[in-house]
Amino acid sequence: MIPLNVLIMAAGKGTRLKSSQPKVLHLLAGQSLIEHVLETIRPLNISETMVVVGHQAELVKSRLQHLNVFFVEQTPQLGTGHAVQVAQKWWGNKSGNLLILSGDVPLISSKTLQRLIRTHNQKDPSVTLLTTNLTDPSGYGRIIRSSNGKVLNIIEQKDASPSEKKIDEINTGLYCFKISDLKEVINKLSNDNPQKEYYLTDCVGLLGKNGMQIETVHCDESLEVKGVNTQSELATMEKILRDRRINNSRSTE
Repeated sequence: MIPLNVLIMAAGKGTRLKSSQPKVLHLLAGQSLIEHVLETIRPLNISETMVVVGHQAELVKSRLQHLNVFFVEQTPQLGTGHAVQVAQKWWGNKSGNLLILSGDVPLISSKTLQRLIRTHNQKDPSVTLLTTNLTDPSGYGRIIRSSNGKVLNIIEQKDASPSEKKIDEINTGLYCFKISDLKEVINKLSNDNPQKEYYLTDCVGLLGKNGMQIETVHCDESLEVKGVNTQSELATMEKILRDRRINNSRSTE
């Protein structure tokens, strides 16, 4: 069996939530956002789990201290690519695959992640991306494909051209990387962009330029991959999760 390690991004402030609390510690149905993610990965056959913390790191560590996870601190926070670079001291000496998740995507299902991992193991690419299509893709990175459907790279919303912004297939921020190939590109990232950040998405473009195989898995239920950015979105997810639990309890009666 191919070893699988998990890296969860949890360093953000969550400014739009208008709260001093770390984004991933906001509660949803009695659990923090990141605890929902950690519960989802429990059925997976994981070797180790690392959480990247940053804003109010000690609060996040304290909340998760009862769980079997390791922490690495990202200070300052210079983007998703930088977070993975900082964590390289942990994952860089491991073999197999690295599943990268966001700590603020609480509705992702174990079934979808299992499908992502299964596809990655079967097709053996450098990276497998979880994508979905949105009626309104504003704010998300777009999947750029060639005329024959091959993934070329991912363009962030802020850097996308008007034509690229019309693409409705988006990057969910959930990936399964072959560790040996990720090591080849992670330290080649550039922050030559308006935000002066290191994007993990640029690893996809670098792998593509190197002729490496890139695969995608489509998530049909876009709610699964929706992140929490505002109090309104948090309230909406609360209702969705409550309705799901009611329906599940009825189906087992």
